[in-house]
Amino acid sequence: MDRRISALDRQAPCPDGHPQAGASELAQLGGCEWIHGARPGALEPAISTAFRKAQLPQPVFAVQRDSFSALVFLLLQSDYVAVATEATVAPFCRPGLLHRVPLRTPPGVSVQSLLTPATRPLTPHAQLLATEFRRAARGQRR
Repeated sequence: MDRRISALDRQAPCPDGHPQAGASELAQLGGCEWIHGARPGALEPAISTAFRKAQLPQPVFAVQRDSFSALVFLLLQSDYVAVATEATVAPFCRPGLLHRVPLRTPPGVSVQSLLTPATRPLTPHAQLLATEFRRAARGQRR
């Protein structure tokens, strides 16, 4: 069973001092190289969807990463741009580290779901954990 527990706004973080840090429209980021966060071919990257919906040419992906720490490292060591949820990048968005590109239209929402087996009930311990996930998710909702 799949139950939606939260939806988080996605942001376009870049290194502090990036030439396009003040961009307000997605089209202004068209010439940037992007960090792709999913396995190639697994899902359409959120930024590709945003570019397609805005009727813009598809973005150029410079690198694919497999962890959040790799995302932060790549952003700090390059002029790449990425898509990440607000909650994950907020602690790093300060002078000298990362900067949120203030896009008027954010590049989508990240939906988080709690997956549980449909064929059997959760054990009491798993049910307690699921309850804690739901409680934490309620605190993240807008």
